[in-house]
Amino acid sequence: MVKLSRGIYTLTDSGNGLAERMLGKHRILEVFLGILGFNQLETHVYAHELEHVNDLVIDKIYNMLGRPRVCPHGNPIYGKPEGVRLSKSYPGRVIITAVAELKSVLSFLASNKISVNDTLTVIRRRRGDVTVDFNGRQIVIDESIASGIVVIGTR
Repeated sequence: MVKLSRGIYTLTDSGNGLAERMLGKHRILEVFLGILGFNQLETHVYAHELEHVNDLVIDKIYNMLGRPRVCPHGNPIYGKPEGVRLSKSYPGRVIITAVAELKSVLSFLASNKISVNDTLTVIRRRRGDVTVDFNGRQIVIDESIASGIVVIGTR
């Protein structure tokens, strides 16, 4: 599952497979909890508590949900989101495709009423912070938050 090489621990192929399966279970549960009416932060917290449920239960929930491709935070059920981190994006219009499931990121987005699939206009990046326009409001996003937001450019 884990190997040690030159003082660095890495996952083996089987370890990566197990980690990916656990993330998938977590994200399936987030979709399910969202349908039950929980907000994005709650879905993450409660999915974490439930993610060790039997694979058969998860598979049945996944099929019942119609085999969704992404969780409420925009992350693919299996795999990695497409796009670049907002902290590395260039000025222009971008669409949020996924967000890190961290309390700091989710709380910031909720307090600014920003969600996955919203469009932002990146005005500038300065010392890691990103200034965006969202619905006519200029918002300065700290690098620690901006690095947890995945975006794609628009044409």
